[in-house]
Amino acid sequence: MDALKLIRCCVCARTPEDVRLAICPTCAKRVCAEHAFRRSGKFFCTKQCAEWFFYGDPEDLEPEE
Repeated sequence: MDALKLIRCCVCARTPEDVRLAICPTCAKRVCAEHAFRRSGKFFCTKQCAEWFFYGDPEDLEPEE
């Protein structure tokens, strides 16, 4: 089986033969531009990945006193 056929958009399952796929910098899932969530020039697979990339995990934040 062709290796490119195994690589798909995590939302619509389109392959690199059909569209250009970006790699989410948070979770490394592949996503096409049509379904990507964009923030600060980066492509993410979800809004949650974008928020985690820029703001971190809420458990990592120090509690306010």
